Amino acid sequence: AAALGEEEPSSTAAALGEEDLSTMLPCPATPRRTWETFCDHNYSYVPEAEPTAGKPDLSKSDCAEEMAEGSIVQRVLALSQSIPSMSKKSQVEALDIIQQVASQLLEHGQLEEAVPLGTKLLELREACLGPQHIDTLRSAMLVGSILEGLGKLAEAAEFYQTALEGFEQHFGSENIMTLECVSNVICLLEARGKLHAAELMSTYLLQNLDAVLGAEHPNSARCAKNLGCLLENQGRWREAEPFYSRAAKSFNDCWGPTHRETVDSFYLLACVLEAKGDFEAALPHFRLVLAYGEASFGKVHPETLGSLYNLAAVLEAMGQVDEAEELFRRELAGCVQLLGRGHATVGASVHNLVRFLENQGKWQEAWDIEKQFQEVAAVTRVPLCPRV
Repeated sequence: AAALGEEEPSSTAAALGEEDLSTMLPCPATPRRTWETFCDHNYSYVPEAEPTAGKPDLSKSDCAEEMAEGSIVQRVLALSQSIPSMSKKSQVEALDIIQQVASQLLEHGQLEEAVPLGTKLLELREACLGPQHIDTLRSAMLVGSILEGLGKLAEAAEFYQTALEGFEQHFGSENIMTLECVSNVICLLEARGKLHAAELMSTYLLQNLDAVLGAEHPNSARCAKNLGCLLENQGRWREAEPFYSRAAKSFNDCWGPTHRETVDSFYLLACVLEAKGDFEAALPHFRLVLAYGEASFGKVHPETLGSLYNLAAVLEAMGQVDEAEELFRRELAGCVQLLGRGHATVGASVHNLVRFLENQGKWQEAWDIEKQFQEVAAVTRVPLCPRV
């Protein structure tokens, strides 16, 4: 916690300081980052298979259809009415079924349908297991996720904070469930625009992931990349560079240079290096991104064409004009093939090539291209693949 640059908080939840989650006002939610399972969760009770009349069979092939129709929601709600009279073992099984259905509804984006199941699940968990039971806390985090998806961030924050404090009390700050909850809290802070608190929590999360999983683990690398994005989005791209560099190296060591996460991290790093004028360092990363795009999507694809433009711009800045011209021409040809001559992005590509040729003193070639595409030549550059 000392790495936060603040007074050491008494708990992870306290690391928020004045950024009290419960006072956050609702605002549109942002997509949650993918959070993969780090290890086996051996603390959760897994009941033995025992058929029980009236319980929905989630293994049926028509389960998705039932979810779409809403019938499974009604069946599960009906099941919940009889849970208080069940045996302890049957209660656990039935509550696990409700949690599974609510989680699937969340995964499929059926948030309005998930709300009554989630709230009923939490109510029953508290009654049957107690408010501080680990499964009750898991349900609280699930309800928080549902409410966050609906943009009800103030309400979601209360459930996340309850879960976070409970996980920390049960397992300490260096536990996977605690850290997963911290990740959800960070998403809420970013969505609310509380970037300073999000940065503190992200630093705290990265510190603990390094301690639990190791600095080279993919999930530690993802956290480092996300922290870099948070800094870059505030215009602090020099501070973002070491986090992008660390993530790119970790992904490269783990997955190899052709994995999507490796390429994405090298792209982010290349953009930062380009922004600081270190074109020589950025060049091999932009080449890697282009090679990945051509191999994965083909030569005429928005991502590939965007990579052509990025690489051409760096080569031009380095004075390697022959290769830069070839790439600018390839980008224009690809845009025409993909989008048609009249598209605005084609006009932007024409503008880039004409400007480049004029800077090289090739006035006649520039004039010929401008005349050839005169219907769109006046359009300024519209990025084909905006930076993510």
